[in-house]
Amino acid sequence: MPRLTLIGGVALAVLLSVAQSGAASPRVILAKVVDAATGAPVDTASVLVERGEGAVADAAGKVTLSLPPGVRVITVIAPGYATRTVAVPAARPARAGVGVGGAATVVLAPAASAAPAGPSSAGAPAAAGTPASAGAPALPASPSAASAPAAPAAPAAPAAPAAPAAPQPAPGVAPAPSPSATSPSAAAPPASPAPALDGAERASADDSDWLITLEADATSEVIEVTGRAPEQTRPVAYRMTAEDVRQTPGAANDVLRAVQTLPGVARIPYNFGGLVLRGQAPRDTSVFLDGMEVPIAFHFGGVTSFYPATLLEGLEVTSGGFDAGWGRTQGGVISLATREPRTDGWRAGGEVGLLHSGAFAEGPVPGGGGLMIGVRRSYLDALVRPFVDDGTPLPSYLDAQLRGSWGDPRRDGRFIPQLFASIDRVASDELALTSAFVRTGVTYRKSWGKTHLEAVPWGGYNVLSIEDSSQDDEPPMDGEEPVGDVKFRRPMTVLGARADLIRDTSWGHLRGGLDAQGGHLGQLEVNVDEMSVEATTSLWWRDVAGYAEVRVAPWGGRFSAKPGVRVESYGATGEVVVDPRLNLHQRVSETVTLRQAAGRFHQPPTPMELEKTLGNPGLKSGYTDQLSLSVDARLPWDVEASLTGFLHDGRRQPTSAIRPGPDPEVPEPNTGGLGPIFAELLEEQFGSFDYKEATGRARSQGVELSLKRRSERYYGYLAYTLSRSERKDDPTRFSGWRPYQLDQRHHLTAVGSVAFTHWRLGGRLSVVSGNPYSPASGVDDNGETLIDTWGGRLPLYVSLDVRADRSWRRKWGEVVLFVDLQNATNRRNIEGREVEDNGKESDIRGLPILPFIGVEIVPR
Repeated sequence: MPRLTLIGGVALAVLLSVAQSGAASPRVILAKVVDAATGAPVDTASVLVERGEGAVADAAGKVTLSLPPGVRVITVIAPGYATRTVAVPAARPARAGVGVGGAATVVLAPAASAAPAGPSSAGAPAAAGTPASAGAPALPASPSAASAPAAPAAPAAPAAPAAPAAPQPAPGVAPAPSPSATSPSAAAPPASPAPALDGAERASADDSDWLITLEADATSEVIEVTGRAPEQTRPVAYRMTAEDVRQTPGAANDVLRAVQTLPGVARIPYNFGGLVLRGQAPRDTSVFLDGMEVPIAFHFGGVTSFYPATLLEGLEVTSGGFDAGWGRTQGGVISLATREPRTDGWRAGGEVGLLHSGAFAEGPVPGGGGLMIGVRRSYLDALVRPFVDDGTPLPSYLDAQLRGSWGDPRRDGRFIPQLFASIDRVASDELALTSAFVRTGVTYRKSWGKTHLEAVPWGGYNVLSIEDSSQDDEPPMDGEEPVGDVKFRRPMTVLGARADLIRDTSWGHLRGGLDAQGGHLGQLEVNVDEMSVEATTSLWWRDVAGYAEVRVAPWGGRFSAKPGVRVESYGATGEVVVDPRLNLHQRVSETVTLRQAAGRFHQPPTPMELEKTLGNPGLKSGYTDQLSLSVDARLPWDVEASLTGFLHDGRRQPTSAIRPGPDPEVPEPNTGGLGPIFAELLEEQFGSFDYKEATGRARSQGVELSLKRRSERYYGYLAYTLSRSERKDDPTRFSGWRPYQLDQRHHLTAVGSVAFTHWRLGGRLSVVSGNPYSPASGVDDNGETLIDTWGGRLPLYVSLDVRADRSWRRKWGEVVLFVDLQNATNRRNIEGREVEDNGKESDIRGLPILPFIGVEIVPR
């Protein structure tokens, strides 16, 4: 693919040159964090910045920060203290005592004269699709960041529940002095003359430290922070906050449908549920919620995902190159992080929409922790049922969430119990299909100085059932008995546990862990007229993995390397696999960062694929070798850019095979393009009932580009992917490579929005190459239609989504009305083609304009 390489190289050179032209010298700032009442150093403090390296205090409470140009806020968090947000003066470092906590303003003042600082604008949340920057803390769902701050975007001002962040002053208005800035406990020694500064504006460590005071607060909680600096040596990932999800046009407030805005994510026909990252099949991408794998990410049909945005803190999409902590997946990883429940009093909120309604409540519980509970139910079936025939199947879904949190990781540990469940049902008067699952677990986090532990035991239950009473109406054939009600049911029980231990050092960190899961796939129970028959065998399985990695960051962290290895035993297949991983990171300047990732990623067959009655007990695991090269840059005018080139090579891929037997029938390739796509989506939803062999190949390569800029009122985001994804199926039936059914060579997404006092208006333009299909190439002498297998491509897909939000603020909270119009221009895109017996093709049109209207109630 020479053209892709050439385009990527040119784009990389341009990005580097533009970013370097705007580069400036960093500021190295020395600070000391002390107790406001006693003056004693706070050695448990962590300092977070919007961009660049975070830091933790040493035994003397001192912190050294290297701040990129433009950073004007740092946030200081420590267990047992109220959170403090310090505004950094633009001209030079100053000595300050700062108080936020219960104060109404954020103030920075020199020690000798407590003059208030100007307002800061660095508190905006990270925008949708923001590349995971070097200084941004990782989501807690990632094992590699088990003890990192639980903010999906770089936190400008995270606040403890008992001490909410103070509002920023209006532009041009100086904030009032904070009480702690002028109190005796917050006062600093007399300031010495300003020292001579070198090119990095380095302040003297002896007489020009910033003095940051923290006030004890017994009711405050520091959530997730255990003193670790944000992870630097990791591949490019894309983050979205809950606010980003709710403001993305075309997503209809859905968590995972908003992900389709990001680079490298394929478009699914008819907006059906499915996640295709860098040309990998939906089954190759794993979704995790707070470290627990989600078996079914979308409700049936992909109408919406399993988790509501109202309970979400954020999400992170890693399309490849993840570290050794993740396993059993050869594609990408999507990590969802739930937000912490409130502890300042009980609140309730919810959402009412066209498809479903949901409600949640949260508040404090005895012991200083918090509890959050939510439930959501669809009612499309109830609304439509009176207007359709009784035999029309209609979908419905229900999901529920429960999360608690209490304790301090630096004392007795932090406990986070959690439960989430989902039920999908498609029913008519004769047929009912039900798919359900529940997952529950407890996350335990404990820190001993620079050593951090996260342990997560969990368990769950899945069930798939079908009830068919249509046989009652069918007359029996001669010699046969009449057939009554038929019921199919297949349960599965899953148990798992993981433990992740990290030891920070002066040069990086050491990390190791265990990751085990197993379970029992029950027999397929067939019940005919109350008579039960076990049609298949059951299957026990267990997978056990151990992993280790070391991160080395010499030269002040400007270069870092993180080699790792994961060794895993797949009990059901009898395999032991070894997956080496490597991540590299170079900070070329304060505006340019380079990243490289390489590794092998194994994925075992599912239990249903191994069951000997319907599956293949001899099926082995597949694997993909991945390589990616990335550059992140901050361009002029505060534009954040990311460019990534990737190459995936998959081998031993499971592919549908012909069952052994006489005169096997070879299925013809689908001519419309939709059949193979829906087959993959159904397999992801319900599992496989097909006989497979590990004979396939898969490969994909391409370039991803993202550009983002956000200001106080305006937001713009552009994502473009140039890629090629191919498959080589069973060599006994097919030869050569073919395009993957969701191969989309060009995928451009442009998002923009503008905010007013009570309104926000936005739009999303999507331009995507048509999917490949098998067109008719003529008719032979016998009148049979000739098919050019995978020789055609559907026309270009173009869609414009428009969204408007109107908010009403009240003392008790906020009411938000949103209108989300998908395909606002009513363009009739072509999603597939049918070929008739005479060789004539007819188009299968996509969805028309589709409005989503809803109301959110957000408590204050």
